Amino acid sequence: VSWIANSRATANAFDSAIGHFAGVVYNGLDPEIYVTQPNRLLHAQLGLPPQTPLVGLLAVLTRWKGQIEFIKMAKHLVEQGTDAHFAIIGSRIYDTRGDRSYEQEITTCIADAGLQGRVHLLGHTDHPEAILNGLEVLVHASVQPEPFGRVVLEGLACGTPVVAAAAGGVLEIIDHEKNGLTYPAGNSLEMAQAVGRLLANPGLRHQLIESGRKKFVNHFTLASVCNTISEIYDQRLG
Repeated sequence: VSWIANSRATANAFDSAIGHFAGVVYNGLDPEIYVTQPNRLLHAQLGLPPQTPLVGLLAVLTRWKGQIEFIKMAKHLVEQGTDAHFAIIGSRIYDTRGDRSYEQEITTCIADAGLQGRVHLLGHTDHPEAILNGLEVLVHASVQPEPFGRVVLEGLACGTPVVAAAAGGVLEIIDHEKNGLTYPAGNSLEMAQAVGRLLANPGLRHQLIESGRKKFVNHFTLASVCNTISEIYDQRLG
């Protein structure tokens, strides 16, 4: 039996006894859908002036995705005087006892932090590329290692600067200081420092956008995925 994994991090989590590891095939995106095309659609939806910086987290609503840590990060930045707004995009997909109450916990956390009107809890989107193109910064806040981290790749593909938790497959996408910024997973203060740094530095944002899009085009398109799968089949079939 041969098997492939969507990242080296995923492969390392499996027992080699399950069979022959044939290689890594990363997730891929369509470069005709994920384009660098900034918009202010989300600003209009939220009634925000177009110049307002918007920082977003795009993930399903479950504890390990770090929405609570994202709110703590927003509180740090608001206390420091930022004029940014913050969007949590996503909905619950897991029908477990713990997850059923999580959206209400997020709402309560926003209220307890005094961030009503600054942190916007939005639902599911069918078009993440449109949402991502409206953000100043995309935050990946997962407190556990990602098997891959598709949303991080989506940010790079859309030309949105990314701040990501340094764990799991994300580290195979983001090169710190080159095409994104990383911070220790679960550390809301260092997350805030990284986001604040990007908000204050348009030059750094531009640099990360350019490098991120280049890495996406070179390594993570659908064509790249198909080529890698084809190479693996060729190797295995002789």
